[in-house]
Amino acid sequence: MVMVALASGVTVSSVGVISFVGLMAPHLARRLVGGHFLKRFCMSNLLGVLLLLVADLLARNLFKPYEFPAGSLTLLFGAIFFIYVMSQEEK
Repeated sequence: MVMVALASGVTVSSVGVISFVGLMAPHLARRLVGGHFLKRFCMSNLLGVLLLLVADLLARNLFKPYEFPAGSLTLLFGAIFFIYVMSQEEK
């Protein structure tokens, strides 16, 4: 347990807070490949990497002389995504 806390502390201190990637990727993967666990697991990993890559590229290049943290864009993407998911589930 101590090793997990240490590993996540080191990761967050070096990369920053990356919100919602671990929540968005599995939901998107389920919509893309269905319920098969192995396919969903692999697609979830690929989508997580892709989401973070897009967020990082946008954070670096959106307003060129300035950089935003990638976590702020993943937070924005995640909020929009979960508002969409919640609105779809109510119908």
